[in-house]
Parts: sequence; C-alpha cells; structure tokens
Amino acid sequence: MSSAESKKTVVEVKLTVDVACPWCFIGERRLYKALDSLDAKSYDVKVSIHPFLLAPDAPTPGGDRKELVKAKYGISEEKYQANFAGMKQKGLEQAGITFTPTGPSGNTINALRLITWAQTKYGADAGRKVLDAIQSAVFEKSQDASLTPTLVAAAKTAGVSDEKTVTDFLASTEGVEATKTASNEAKTAGVKTVPNIYINGKFAEDGSQHDFNAFFKQLGLIKA
Repeated sequence: MSSAESKKTVVEVKLTVDVACPWCFIGERRLYKALDSLDAKSYDVKVSIHPFLLAPDAPTPGGDRKELVKAKYGISEEKYQANFAGMKQKGLEQAGITFTPTGPSGNTINALRLITWAQTKYGADAGRKVLDAIQSAVFEKSQDASLTPTLVAAAKTAGVSDEKTVTDFLASTEGVEATKTASNEAKTAGVKTVPNIYINGKFAEDGSQHDFNAFFKQLGLIKA
C-alpha cells in the first residue's frame, strides 16, 4: 500500500438487498451516487453486497408483480396505482429509473448468488454492475429475474465474464446454500426490510430515502 493510500479515510458499506424490491433499486442508485461524490483521493470506499430473500418460496418463472403485491398487502387496484405513481416519481427524480407498471416477479436466489459470485470473483464493482443490471431488467424492462436468460443478459450488460461461464455457474448449485444461509442470518440479526444499509457500522435508516450526504456529515466523512 502506498503512503497516499494509507492516508485515505476508509468508508465501509454493507448493503443488504433483494432484486425483487423496487425500493432497493432506488436505494442502490442513490447510495452509489452519494459514494461516487466522495473524493477518490481522500476516501477508500469498500462496498459489500449481501443477499436477502424476501420470498424464498417464490416460483420460477415468476407471477405477475402487481397481482402478487395486491394480494400480499390486501390492497385495491386504485391503491396499487397510487403507490406505484409515487414510487415511479421518486425513482425517476432521485435515481433516473423508469419503472414499468408491472412485470414478472419470481424466485431471486439465482440472481442473488450471481451478484455474490461476480463480487467475489471479479471485485466489488462487478457486483455493483450486475446488481444494477438485474434490477434494471426487472423494473425497467419487465423481465423475470428467476430465469437464466435474464441473468445471463444482465451479466453481459455489466461486462462480467462470458456467456458460457455465467450460464455454467447458474446451472450449478454453487452458492445456493450460502445464499440461503446469508439471508437467514440477516433475518436472525434483525433485518426485516431492505435495502438495509450500514456505513462504517452505523445504520442508515430508511435506506431507500436516506439523506446520505447528511449521514456522511454525521459520520465526519465530509465537513458540515
């Protein structure tokens, strides 16, 4: 490590997500935007992405997201549309996301283990790019994260590895049990909703809507 690197302030971020959660997409985009604003000459940002299975028993292929949400929360079509309109506006304004009204929502274990695999094998930036590409496919293009073609295409978009390597990984069971264990451990530790974000050991409440710049000031990372 060079003397310049040793003088950098370390910013350790733990991001727990599920790609089935649209608020995770907003939160992830907002978080990385805030982190990218930190001066790379002064800060050493280390982000680790952790899996969280909101619906471990979700089917493959997925069902209609709108109908699943309405059934889960017992809400009407009118209420769903009102909620979606608010989320869509925040997604566009805060994170440059163009949400589609609905689409398939299925099991996410393969998506989550692919993100972990990319992060472990190719580095944190690869994990970040795969996460973003999968969420974009799901929420902006109405694709199914439970299906291999969606995930292979997302990895390609992210520039991670080659199609055969990704396809072979997804055809294996590598990381399946580890993903389940990590998700269960998060739940045991008290994680109930995602995105769940810790920065230098401090919890960022309401992750998707957290004021990260104010949080950085609170942590002493930037001047108030």
